[in-house]
Amino acid sequence: MAAQPLYSGLRRLALAALALVISFGLTACGGAKAKAPTLSADDITVIERQAEGFLAARDRLPELATLVNERNWVFTRNLIHGPMQEVGREMLYINQR
Repeated sequence: MAAQPLYSGLRRLALAALALVISFGLTACGGAKAKAPTLSADDITVIERQAEGFLAARDRLPELATLVNERNWVFTRNLIHGPMQEVGREMLYINQR
């Protein structure tokens, strides 16, 4: 029966040591603050220029809806793979900035 209190005491000691290690680890890892990314004036200018093309394509969405409703698949495909494809490229460029 003497082994049971010894086991219980070692278990408490192990849990206390684990809590101590975790608290020191969290304190050590939380000290370094990373600088938040910022946009330069050039980046903002480029994004605004790209956004103009995106907004122009957005204005053509009703035209796309009309073509789909009319089941005009040739012009639908042309619109999607033409001006609308440019929107995807512009968004990729904006996301990179």
